[in-house]
Amino acid sequence: MLMKKGILLLSAILILSLTACSSSEKVTKAEAPSSISSATNTEAVLDSINLSQYRTGTTRTQPELINVYSDQEKLAVLGAWLKTAGTPEVFPEDKKINRINVVVYFYKVEEQPLTSDAYMLVTFEDGTSYSKLAVPPRFIEDNYPYDESVNESIISHMGTDDWRKMGDTNNIF
Repeated sequence: MLMKKGILLLSAILILSLTACSSSEKVTKAEAPSSISSATNTEAVLDSINLSQYRTGTTRTQPELINVYSDQEKLAVLGAWLKTAGTPEVFPEDKKINRINVVVYFYKVEEQPLTSDAYMLVTFEDGTSYSKLAVPPRFIEDNYPYDESVNESIISHMGTDDWRKMGDTNNIF
């Protein structure tokens, strides 16, 4: 029994030291444009990204978590993609919405709890996408059940100002 605990402790120490000494490139919060990130003066490292989507035909409250990204290569791609945001503009209400996603970037700052930035990402039928940082009092609306008829309400809760046209989203998520 004591031998098993010793092996377990040794394994945990080995894993922690290998993780800490990893030389893989980390994406920092400071690398995101300060105008779309609530970056602090302390360097924050991108830890993971949650992707949720408003989906029809499900019994779950929407938006529904559909993927979690933690691989450093994917985080680097998604961190760089965030930098493709254009200048703030009014939400293009004349376009037909294809899908609405919520993208939450989680950051580590030294030994502090994770911090996060949540963005709503709207992709239109023509393939263009716009994002907006969810800053209180704006919020991401939960819906059950969800169908396209509530899209206007979802956008209204986020507000129609300060949306940013994004770079190519094909195959990014």
